[in-house]
Amino acid sequence: MIQPERATTNQSPRRLIWTLLLSIFIVDLVTTTLSLALEDSGLPWWLAAAIDAIILTFTLFFVLLLVVVRPLRLHIAELEQAKTALQAMQDQLELRVRERTAELEQRNRESHLLAEMTNFLQACSKAEEAYDVIARTGQQLFPGMKGALFVYGASRDALEALATWGELALNPNERVFAPDECSNCGRASRQQHAFE
Repeated sequence: MIQPERATTNQSPRRLIWTLLLSIFIVDLVTTTLSLALEDSGLPWWLAAAIDAIILTFTLFFVLLLVVVRPLRLHIAELEQAKTALQAMQDQLELRVRERTAELEQRNRESHLLAEMTNFLQACSKAEEAYDVIARTGQQLFPGMKGALFVYGASRDALEALATWGELALNPNERVFAPDECSNCGRASRQQHAFE
């Protein structure tokens, strides 16, 4: 987005120089006029020179204040606001990058664990070995969580917990139950097919 030109000191140095030259000319004209008026007033020369110096100092001070200092202060304030906004955007972007990096690292870790589990499952010669692999992988995939793998029995009338992780303690009544007792029966069925 293109912003309109502002009459600040760093954007318009020629304008500043011409304004300063014109201001100096006006101050010189005013002090010369006052000097001539003071000479005709009969004051001693040193008092007239002191009055001229005071008038010149105050006039130049106000000219510099209006022409140079005020636009510079406005420009510095704009730069500070832009710097603050830029820092906030940078902080927000860094936070998003850290979050995305952590998310990608987690996905990479999970993919690695699943690939490793697949390799171990292919090397298993017995179902019990596969259940041990699933329990170890479940513990790594879901740290700090408890879980179990329920599989249909041979008669297909009961689900049995064959692998658990996260120090899950199931009593004998919870280790085996009928499929219609499961609140997520459809999910259990899909998971059972995935692990057969």
